[in-house]
Amino acid sequence: MKYGGLVGNVIMGVYLISLSYSDMKRRKLSVGVIVLGFLSALVFQAITGIESWRAVAGGILTGFLFMGISRLTEEKIGYGDSLLIIVLGTFLGMWKLLILLLGAFGLAAAVSILLMIKRKFTRKSMIPFVPFLTVAYMGEMLGGMLSGGV
Repeated sequence: MKYGGLVGNVIMGVYLISLSYSDMKRRKLSVGVIVLGFLSALVFQAITGIESWRAVAGGILTGFLFMGISRLTEEKIGYGDSLLIIVLGTFLGMWKLLILLLGAFGLAAAVSILLMIKRKFTRKSMIPFVPFLTVAYMGEMLGGMLSGGV
């Protein structure tokens, strides 16, 4: 693992944990904090070159796809979540982002099913999504560290 990748992963992990707290507490994400994350991810990629610019562009486009989904679904996936997906796409690149999203949606589905079984949740209930992105990111980061990747 490259040193820059390790440092970047730790910083992104702390960033996601703080956003998770905000999402659970207020159900809102600060646009300023999201913009700062996006700019930081761009600088990180420019300095380290860990991901190709094609992968970064694909990650950003994936985030914009989610912005469209947010609009079409009247924010079933919030705009803040979609903006964070743009940040993550910039940092991770498209392929790692897609793996992360698969994990996050899988976790969210599993928790939702458990809450519905316990009757603490209905199909109309809303849950904050950033914590699922965070847990999936931590899993991806740990898996990458264990396998010798970034």
